[in-house]
Amino acid sequence: MSSVALLNPICRGVVGHVSYLATCGLNEVYTEYLLYEPIARIAQSKGYEVRCEVPVGIKADRGDYQRIDFEFIKGDRAIALEVKWWDAKNTGNVTNDVTKLKASKPKHRYLLIFGNNKILASRKAKSNGEPLSWGGKIVRWDAGKTDYAARWIRV
Repeated sequence: MSSVALLNPICRGVVGHVSYLATCGLNEVYTEYLLYEPIARIAQSKGYEVRCEVPVGIKADRGDYQRIDFEFIKGDRAIALEVKWWDAKNTGNVTNDVTKLKASKPKHRYLLIFGNNKILASRKAKSNGEPLSWGGKIVRWDAGKTDYAARWIRV
């Protein structure tokens, strides 16, 4: 199974999940961590073993090693994933996330960016000041009042 066959359904799932939460009026509790459960469930449904908060080889200034959000394992294939929820304050700088992903063991490394469609459409992801290329198509749900989107980037 290719990474795209996992990442595209994950994008579709997180957009649908947050759209559902918006219908329930839960926008006050929005954080990146709300995306973890649907991501884990979708990956498991595709036959992947899911590991969360996986340490990488970078020691933090204080305390523990830095961590990536997910590692998905299926047979001899492993995928590393960092998840970002972009809001109006986000500048598009993903340098720290790219650094962590490059320090992870899997050779297949991705960023999943989630947020309001206008924010995703108007910003470029950058690492060390250099723009990154979006992968896949943007997945969005425009329900009138809410317009969420998700997209992934290969690192």
